[in-house]
Amino acid sequence: MKKWTALISLLLALLILPCALAEDAYVPGKVAKQLVADAFAGGKIITSDSEHPAVLRTVEALEAEGFRAAYIPTKHGVFDMEQFRREMTRDTFLVTVMLVNNETGAVNDIRAISEYAKSVNPDCIVHTDAVQGYLKIPFTPISLGADLVTVSAHKIHGPKGVGALYVSPYMCKRRAVSPIIFGGGQE
Repeated sequence: MKKWTALISLLLALLILPCALAEDAYVPGKVAKQLVADAFAGGKIITSDSEHPAVLRTVEALEAEGFRAAYIPTKHGVFDMEQFRREMTRDTFLVTVMLVNNETGAVNDIRAISEYAKSVNPDCIVHTDAVQGYLKIPFTPISLGADLVTVSAHKIHGPKGVGALYVSPYMCKRRAVSPIIFGGGQE
């Protein structure tokens, strides 16, 4: 399995599936985490200090595997771009920042975050948790400049435990990401 497929698997498993699965039944996440640990050993992750616990716990789990993490401070939910610029390095392989803060409603400039991250490391993957902004503020993954976007159905009156991970065409083609679940054309 390619390292990028492993990263996508990890994000899918750790950011989306916990909504529906008990932690002790969570073997796919553990397998994906190990694959990512092998592929990106020593890499750095940047996130904010006010992310949803699903993101924060994922980053903490990766720290326990030996990754370095930087938690950028927020003021009233707004990401500190100056601190981000100081922390962003060539070995940062993942930046994950929420689009809309779930406590304050502050909207983060994911496009600016993505542009700066990719100016420092063109291979850096930018993920945004867009759960709070989904169908509430206008955006597309392209307008955000995000490689990965997560959303959840429960915020738009859908069933709890149902989520989606958008993977950009760039990630699919250039990173050789392959499916982790196979099925009919609708999947």
